[in-house]
Amino acid sequence: MSPIPQPSPSHDLPKFHLQILDLSHPGTEKFFSHCGTPLKLLESSASAVLRWLYPLSARSFKTPTSATSLAEQETADNQVPEAHPPSIRSVTLHVRSVDGVAYTQSIPLDSEHREVHFSADYVHGIDSARIGNEIRGVIVHELVHVFQYDGKGTMPGGCIEGIADWVRTTAYFFLWLEKRFDNPWFVPQLNALMAEHEWDNGKWLRELLQGQDIEDLWAKYKRSLGDTDRQSDSTASKPVPTHGC
Repeated sequence: MSPIPQPSPSHDLPKFHLQILDLSHPGTEKFFSHCGTPLKLLESSASAVLRWLYPLSARSFKTPTSATSLAEQETADNQVPEAHPPSIRSVTLHVRSVDGVAYTQSIPLDSEHREVHFSADYVHGIDSARIGNEIRGVIVHELVHVFQYDGKGTMPGGCIEGIADWVRTTAYFFLWLEKRFDNPWFVPQLNALMAEHEWDNGKWLRELLQGQDIEDLWAKYKRSLGDTDRQSDSTASKPVPTHGC
């Protein structure tokens, strides 16, 4: 992960609920055996997600631009709004038999109540050597989807998933962009912009990238990977995508 933002802001947490219908499912038994206290798992994971997505320093960081005057620089900086987490009143974790790994959804008619559905079948199949970390990793990934913005429903799924993976582990391309543009708050700033604006064919992403084309940057990123990096990347153990995007 990227360095933890300092100072760490304190965010209010929603109410957390747990619903399990089949206590005899072997995945349910493994979940309880390796998750610790479910409430502590959910609270600590949510706190981490909120620290990553909503650091105090994200808006004040001076994003490098081609501005030639202080006034122009301040105008460019002010394009990044001050972001606050969406209003979420409750999150219910369901551990049940379901295809895939996990998914997140709103309760019909009320987006302030969210549900995370975690596959007990998937939990049952996790290797015992990594089950604790994998359970927490999936929970963190799904909670990003609870608290992130999506450009009022217009943000591409790949970018939404990339932000979740940036919080959970390291979305390598996003990390590369942070370093290239000397902006450790690139992802929180993008999230903040998506709270206020629609995707608009990547307009606001290009603003953060100083007008550079994302496809060109992606090509440069791939060229920056040597053969050794590609080989090690292909053999490394990676988290399983939870949404198939």
